[in-house]
Amino acid sequence: MGARTSVMTDYPDPDLVGNMRYNAEISAPLIPKNSSLHVDGYKWGSPVEPLLAYLPAGSTGFDVLIMADVVYSWREHGNLIKTMQMTLKKSPDSVALVIFTPYEPWFLPRTETFFPLAEQNGFRVTKIFEKLMDAVLFENDPGVSAFLVWFWW
Repeated sequence: MGARTSVMTDYPDPDLVGNMRYNAEISAPLIPKNSSLHVDGYKWGSPVEPLLAYLPAGSTGFDVLIMADVVYSWREHGNLIKTMQMTLKKSPDSVALVIFTPYEPWFLPRTETFFPLAEQNGFRVTKIFEKLMDAVLFENDPGVSAFLVWFWW
């Protein structure tokens, strides 16, 4: 990991959080002794104090947010950005890495509204790469011959 403190979150469903805890437990031997990994349920837009409480005393936010497959719900983009604003350290070196696959490509235009909204809220958005995969994710999806993977910050 390399981080002093890592916090892994997902929607606060008991099964999801339990699965994350299981994964953290079996990965424990891989975590350096001077690092800590915490697992918690979190709903975007909720108070962030429980997440920030995992940070060392005096910390003002996370240096890095790794956000995997979280922009699919365009209805929640505002809450997701609010969470980013409240948890990311206010530093030019802080970064939120966003990676996603459009599982429902016909909703891609709505999904992509996250990035201009992030810019409107003070984030600098840079597209790192886009990859067209060799095969479809689900064979019966309408109008899709292959799917894409995007990586943004």
